[in-house]
Amino acid sequence: MPLRREERGVSAEFTLRENETALFVLRREGAWPQGDGCPTCEAAEMLFEQTVQFWRRWLGQCSYQGR
Repeated sequence: MPLRREERGVSAEFTLRENETALFVLRREGAWPQGDGCPTCEAAEMLFEQTVQFWRRWLGQCSYQGR
């Protein structure tokens, strides 16, 4: 997916049809081990779920009261 440089970052525009999904991997250049490529859709979904679980646990420890 081609990215466009903007004043404060980058953007891309594309259209998904019903039941279609898109997978994006954001990383520093050279950060992914050579030869491994990007994760599969299944691996990306698992990594996403692990991230969601981590932040839910982290937020569950929050004791902040207020707005």
